[in-house]
Amino acid sequence: MPDYVIRPYAVEDREAAIGLINELNNHEAEMGARRRIDRVAAIDCIDDDTRKAAIDGGQIVLETDGRVLGYCAYRHTEAPPFLPEAFTPGVYVENLVVSAEARGRGYGQALLEAVEGIARAAGATRITLGVVPGNALALKAYERAGFSPIAIDMERLIRPASEEPA
Repeated sequence: MPDYVIRPYAVEDREAAIGLINELNNHEAEMGARRRIDRVAAIDCIDDDTRKAAIDGGQIVLETDGRVLGYCAYRHTEAPPFLPEAFTPGVYVENLVVSAEARGRGYGQALLEAVEGIARAAGATRITLGVVPGNALALKAYERAGFSPIAIDMERLIRPASEEPA
């Protein structure tokens, strides 16, 4: 029997979820990802997740011994028009984080399995997510869960015209 319970996110989980997202933002910033690392950034992220969940998604937490040690936000999606119909609808994992103190216990895998159950119940045929380049631990965990790369997102930062040299 597992030593945890996965359940829907509740308002009472807000502070714990903010702490987890703040931990994630800092972890990803250490790997070179552009992330705000202040508490307000984590609050903004939870608020964004909650808005999206209210439209077409959800939030779940993993709790053990009365402590929230994992958090996941997801939303239901449609595939882009260039993909075959067999790949629509889907679920996109917006955020998934397990506290650093609890990593390596299978909690991330358990959250992914819970999302898969949610996706199956909704008739989804795929789950997608993003991972920060250089986050080898997360990449390995996602591959272990059966995920494989489908795209590489790239960006080029540009300056506003007002900041360009004359």
